Amino acid sequence: MIKNPYLYSYLPLITIVLFSLTFGLYSVNEAVILFHKIGVYGGMHEFLSDVQMRILLLIVFSLIYFMVFSALKLIGETIHDVGMLFFTKDSIDKAMENKANAGVVIFFFGALASVAGLANVFLLVGIFYYQLFFILFSLHTS
Repeated sequence: MIKNPYLYSYLPLITIVLFSLTFGLYSVNEAVILFHKIGVYGGMHEFLSDVQMRILLLIVFSLIYFMVFSALKLIGETIHDVGMLFFTKDSIDKAMENKANAGVVIFFFGALASVAGLANVFLLVGIFYYQLFFILFSLHTS
């Protein structure tokens, strides 16, 4: 049986997009509430309809979150690769590749679970941190 090593290669992108959308949707709802409180909503509503304004804000916030999460992934991957470069004992470590793929799958399911936390920022951040510490704990103990 031939195993495709690139089977999970799109999961980090899908995970970043899902987290960006869920955090972006929450930020849009909070921004609209803030715009109502400070009185800017009426002026914005003269130029854009409610749906157009929400879509524009969703694009802006999702893009910002996408850049932040992509930068965090790049930094984390760089730290992981440098650590593997300096501290691995084997020339090719297949066990770490399997662990890294398991981490990608955990992040993917965490991104799917974050959809349930759209109404509460504590739930969104809690899901994100829970899977982070779950991955760190599972890699540390094995």
